[in-house]
Amino acid sequence: MAESFSQRLRQKADAIWEAQHRHPFVRGIGEGTLDMEAFKFWVRQDYLFLIEYARVLGLAAARAPDLDTMTRFAGLLDETLRVEMSLHRSYAAEFGISEQELEREEMAPATRADTDFLARTAALGDVAELVGALTPCMWGF
Repeated sequence: MAESFSQRLRQKADAIWEAQHRHPFVRGIGEGTLDMEAFKFWVRQDYLFLIEYARVLGLAAARAPDLDTMTRFAGLLDETLRVEMSLHRSYAAEFGISEQELEREEMAPATRADTDFLARTAALGDVAELVGALTPCMWGF
């Protein structure tokens, strides 16, 4: 069977994929050695990322060319809003961080750059460009 387009893309990104999995933050989570303050910072920043990510998925659903694609994006939006963000809120609560504090958190420059890129692509690009921009998010998590 011939290799799919996404399999070829994944293969071309192998060095990045491997570097991502070797990153000290990711390894620290996996090994249970990550500094708790670093994890708390990530939870707060990723919560802000998820808010913007949900907006991007909403735009993707609205711009989808067919009902199947719209349904897929709507499902991802629902999972993000209900499951992912709930998980972050529960972690935050364990750390004594309220939902209000999560939402008032200031975005770090890297979080802002990432979410701005996705929002611009969702607003100005076509659906294929948006899928391309979202693919690393899907693969990385």
